[in-house]
Amino acid sequence: MKKSILTAIGIASLSCAVATFGDVTNDNVMARNKVKIYPVKVTSIKTNSDGEFVIKGTTKAPKGTKVFIQDKKSYVMDPTQNQFSSMKDASWVKVKNNGKFKGYAEASDVIEGHESKNWDVYAGDKGKIKIFAATNIPKKTDDTDIPKSVRTALKKSNIKYTTVTADEKVADKGDSSSSSSASSSSASVDTSESYQPISYDDLARHPKKNLNKPIQISGEVLQVEHDDGDLLILMFMDDDPDETVMVNVNKKDKPSGSILKHDKITIQGNAGGKQSYETVLGENRDIPYVDCNEKVIDNGQ
Repeated sequence: MKKSILTAIGIASLSCAVATFGDVTNDNVMARNKVKIYPVKVTSIKTNSDGEFVIKGTTKAPKGTKVFIQDKKSYVMDPTQNQFSSMKDASWVKVKNNGKFKGYAEASDVIEGHESKNWDVYAGDKGKIKIFAATNIPKKTDDTDIPKSVRTALKKSNIKYTTVTADEKVADKGDSSSSSSASSSSASVDTSESYQPISYDDLARHPKKNLNKPIQISGEVLQVEHDDGDLLILMFMDDDPDETVMVNVNKKDKPSGSILKHDKITIQGNAGGKQSYETVLGENRDIPYVDCNEKVIDNGQ
């Protein structure tokens, strides 16, 4: 009888040990396989004659980490697809040992064209994309996909959208008589590479490094003040309320019509460090400042 009891206790103890060991092992596997999202810093966005954006950047992700581009969901844009590829073999874009990466994105894949014009993309059209690196992605993931586990981790991250703007190099050779705001703006957009797109983070964190640097920013107008014919504009870069910038526009660079609150505008000018302004709550806040050098592109609301 005692033997039976001891045997039963022994089996029960063994079962507990196995169960405990199994639980620990599963936790370790889950920890090892958990997707980790790394932010990137975009250092350059250019275009080529093949209709692509050439995007360079840096990240703290380990060497060999794969870099993705995700579209902002819309009628024709699919956020489950990876729009970033390498030139060498049209495969994954990977982080190099110095933390740098370079890849290519088709303009038609990251900018929603005009439905009435067979979805053609015109100069001045914009697209919003998230660029990020990710580790521990499923092994059999195709280089054109963003797996569910990565999309879930991305939603929990603080990765913000980057805006890309089409120029004449990447615009479709469609009907240029479109009455859309994009086609009307193409004639006035300065596509000179002297004005480089810049992220808000870079502009806000490095005012001295970027001082007098020729830059291009886009966003939504928050407030407009008139001063002897000049304009002082508060705008949200990339339509993000957390990314407020002050822009000074002199008389010669104003558009023909009035700039109104909620208008979508593009500014080309020189970074001017930071300026302080008073919020509606009476608080002083230092924000990036830009001196506009070219005609303001106003796409209305």
